[in-house]
Amino acid sequence: MVQASSQSSIVKEFKEIQRFEIKDLHFSNDVCLKEYSVDMFMSVFNTRYVLWNVNTAQIIKDTVINIPIYKFLIHNPNTLLCQYESHDSGEENLLSLLAAVDLNTGDLIKYFDDIRTNKTDYIVNALHLEGSQVLAYTRLGQMSILNINIYSAGRSVVEAATLSSPLERRVSSVAVSGVDMLVGYETGRVKVWSSVTREDLVTFEAHNKNNLVSGIVVFSPMFCTFSEKESIVKVWNSHSYNHKFTLTGLKNPVTQVYIVPDTNHLFAMNREEMILFDCAKKTKLKEFEEYSAFLCSFGSGKYLVKKSRDYYFVPFLYDFSQNTEKELQLEGQEKFDRVLKLGDSTVLISEFDTHTKYTVDLTTLEMKQLFRSYEEFNCTYSKVIKEDLVLVIDRDSIIIVGAA
Repeated sequence: MVQASSQSSIVKEFKEIQRFEIKDLHFSNDVCLKEYSVDMFMSVFNTRYVLWNVNTAQIIKDTVINIPIYKFLIHNPNTLLCQYESHDSGEENLLSLLAAVDLNTGDLIKYFDDIRTNKTDYIVNALHLEGSQVLAYTRLGQMSILNINIYSAGRSVVEAATLSSPLERRVSSVAVSGVDMLVGYETGRVKVWSSVTREDLVTFEAHNKNNLVSGIVVFSPMFCTFSEKESIVKVWNSHSYNHKFTLTGLKNPVTQVYIVPDTNHLFAMNREEMILFDCAKKTKLKEFEEYSAFLCSFGSGKYLVKKSRDYYFVPFLYDFSQNTEKELQLEGQEKFDRVLKLGDSTVLISEFDTHTKYTVDLTTLEMKQLFRSYEEFNCTYSKVIKEDLVLVIDRDSIIIVGAA
């Protein structure tokens, strides 16, 4: 049993924003970071853009934007590229679209209506590629690369270049592998594009016809694909795009795949089952009990997994090298409802009954109680922002916690 060694303290609480619903949050590492320490972060609200200084808890920039932003994509000091919801097409339901906003005035620089095939088409997702480039794809398969160019006068211009005409079916998944973009379709096919030349490189059948490609996960020099209608994971070569092998063993269709960084370990799972594979040996390493799911990795071959119950889960430490599994108990508590990874081996964990928040070092099992929150506190996001400081947010407040 792990005992709490001390209690960490709340360093700052941003009470000024509690009346707003936090829609998105992004850490800036450029505007005022000449000392190379993360000391600023950005929050994007429905119609409000706020830049805070974590050290002073003061607002640096507060801009009202007259569109309902719900996803922050990319920014420079003057321009924000974002997804927003619109009724512009006359449709009854809200459509997801893209826009560029002047952060000094809050004015819209440009709507990107031309990257849709028609007025009922909408943005499914947008991904930050590298530098100032964003890849956007629509429901009907239109692919575009958007680029924010900053000119010497301080003005920003956002340009869009269309990659392809829509195919016969919709886009179901997208991933980035180096300079290539892998696009999965509802037909079971995968198309590969070059973000440099913007050429169509290759198209191949990844899964059975009309079994949509639910996900693409890249772990160079390989990538894998899976379908919500199949209980297998297919592994491909990232250079030749040839099929290498297929991982089998699940009884039900795969819903999620996680690749452990810097290893050949792959977790494939659905709501009822989970299997750990070794992609180098093409073998099954461990089949976990029912209702298990991967949470995070720490150290070499060490994983935190959970076993779900009705409204909570029980966390377990699994050591692959010793093939041991140990339940993680905090001060006798066994029920938890949320785990968020903070550092290489540290997690923030929320106890189900009391909603007490702890930080736990999974290597030393040292635990520190952060605070006992209100029942409605959801702890939906966390990030290490500066050495021993951790940012924690729920649906309507931001708290800085000393995790040391």
